Amino acid sequence: MESSEQFLKQIIETIPDAVIVVDEQARILEANARVRELLGYALHDLLGKPLEILIPIQFRDRHRGHFKAFLAKPKTRTMSEMRKLPALHKDGSVLPVDISLSPLVVDKRTCVMAVIHDIRRHVEMENALRDSEEKYRLLVENASDVFYQIRFANKLKAWNVVYASPQVEQFMGHPPERFMDDPNLWIKAIHPEDLANTMSVTQEILKSKQKKLRLYRLLNFKTGEYHWIEDQVVPLLDETGHVTGFQGAMRDVTERELSSMAIQNLTDQLQHYLTKSPTITYALCVKNRTWVPKWKSENISRILGYTVEESLSSTWWETTVHPDDLEAASARSNELYEKDTLIRVYRFLRKDGSVIWVYDEMRLIRDKDGTPLEAVGSWTDITERKKMEEVLLASEESLNNIINAAPFGALIYKLENGRIRLTNSNDTATQVLGMDRETLLGINIEETFPALRRTEIPVQMREVILSGTKFNIDQFQYSDENVNGIFELHAVPLGGNLAAIFFRNISDLAQAYEETLEGWSRAMDFRDKETEGHTQRVTQMALAIAQSMGLTDTELMHMRRGALLHDMGKMAIPDSILLKKGDLDEEEWTVMRKHPEFAHEMLRSISFLHQALEIPYCHHEKWDGSGYPRGLKGEEIPLSARIFAVADVWDALRNDRPYRKSWNVEKVLRYIKDQTGKHFDPQVADVFLKIAEP
Repeated sequence: MESSEQFLKQIIETIPDAVIVVDEQARILEANARVRELLGYALHDLLGKPLEILIPIQFRDRHRGHFKAFLAKPKTRTMSEMRKLPALHKDGSVLPVDISLSPLVVDKRTCVMAVIHDIRRHVEMENALRDSEEKYRLLVENASDVFYQIRFANKLKAWNVVYASPQVEQFMGHPPERFMDDPNLWIKAIHPEDLANTMSVTQEILKSKQKKLRLYRLLNFKTGEYHWIEDQVVPLLDETGHVTGFQGAMRDVTERELSSMAIQNLTDQLQHYLTKSPTITYALCVKNRTWVPKWKSENISRILGYTVEESLSSTWWETTVHPDDLEAASARSNELYEKDTLIRVYRFLRKDGSVIWVYDEMRLIRDKDGTPLEAVGSWTDITERKKMEEVLLASEESLNNIINAAPFGALIYKLENGRIRLTNSNDTATQVLGMDRETLLGINIEETFPALRRTEIPVQMREVILSGTKFNIDQFQYSDENVNGIFELHAVPLGGNLAAIFFRNISDLAQAYEETLEGWSRAMDFRDKETEGHTQRVTQMALAIAQSMGLTDTELMHMRRGALLHDMGKMAIPDSILLKKGDLDEEEWTVMRKHPEFAHEMLRSISFLHQALEIPYCHHEKWDGSGYPRGLKGEEIPLSARIFAVADVWDALRNDRPYRKSWNVEKVLRYIKDQTGKHFDPQVADVFLKIAEP
């Protein structure tokens, strides 16, 4: 029969974990092959040696006490998920392990058998999970949006705010804890006029179990002001498919909403000129609370395929709205009489049978006694936006998918060995960039956006990571072989050499603005017949000069808008002055010279045009300070206005006016050379002359 030691050796070799048997003096009697693999020792290096050679020096005194206590009262000790013990490798490194102990009698000797389990993989996974959670926490807490989660109790009769990101205090004036203590505080913050619709949309989301966008005004309890909020809501379901709550991302869109209102007010003044606009405008008479079609803009035929005459039929709207949307859109009609405004989103059926989503905004006009007279409104094509929303509504319950559901692209970058590399991206970003996530991961920021090499953004991103500062760009013109458009971009630090770029493509919105601006400029040319075509010509010449001077795509974009609007202030000049055939007297000139100030007053409330205002406000300033309206001098005048001034004078002198005939090229060039350093910036004039001289 084999001895007990031989039998023991056979047994411990079958155990998949490392096993050591020690005697009462803590000397190693036996060890299986797994010990040698785990800790780097040969068997002859271990046998007869004290167990302490496998224990880091700083833990040996404590170990002796534990070993003595175990021998005094031997009792099997199992492994624990919470316990991490150190084991000393032969090379001096320390490994995390868990150990079970069992008393053992070998040849009448009391021994201890220790089973050592390698938990390095477990520790690595714990650390990775902790790092991942920290990254996503920083991502949420540094984003400009508010993320929240609400859970129901008592079968939907009560609900609790279980999470709100720290930004909620900036939005609403109270820290997250207040909303967790009093869930109804959130309801109290919704504008009374928006509450019913907001709750109705919420019920629709919970009933349909589908994600949806809510738009409403929300009170900041600290400032007492209401802000427009765009809130994307995601229902939460349990394993049985029942709704247990909802979560979402809130964004402050006040500036966007106010800008839209300001744009609409100006558009109303120029409705009959804007036939090329992507927005259809219309007017309705109101008779006994019944709407009678009165007028539609001519672009309805281009956008929907119907003639103006067809669209003025009393039954046209009911037969053209998508059947699935008609009931809901009709049901809200009476809101116009209660609030004087009505905003609806629904689908139209084009004449060719295709479908278009429209944003329908109406305003009621009353007489001095308050009696409704007519309604004016507009239909804006938002089909592409709705498609994007449908893609965003595919997110899941996890935090990462909440980010995916938000209406922006997210890219996470890490500064490593001097390189800013992409480490993560959401679905929206991959769609905009036209590259899958696997292709994007690990590449430099310049490889993600090749054209950024011509900008300061990579340098700014490095500053975001190193200094913890933020930066944002409201409008950024970007173009490369994969991406082309106008973007809104925000960069925030996440800590740990990480930073996030949040961006969204606002090309559709920008295009709508561009077409509206072109309509305004054509309207001015139509009014001022003597300068017809001037705006388009001078815009092209100004852009040619600017490109030669190396202005960026973004600067060219703002400059084009400013050039189109350069004479917008003349809308406020009376026809008796603007269209006068003879010379203006001094009093009339005083009024005429105010048109840059009028333009500034008309356009400054539109945030989208802030960087474009330089030309309408300053294109009559002169290099020597003798211009108007403010008498700016030299480089006090914005560069875009200095460039435009040369192009403006060139076009004015090269074309006939009622008070003079056009000049030939040589005469105009001599004049510009003579005015260099007086009217014109010498550097700009020099670039222009190289372009214009034959």
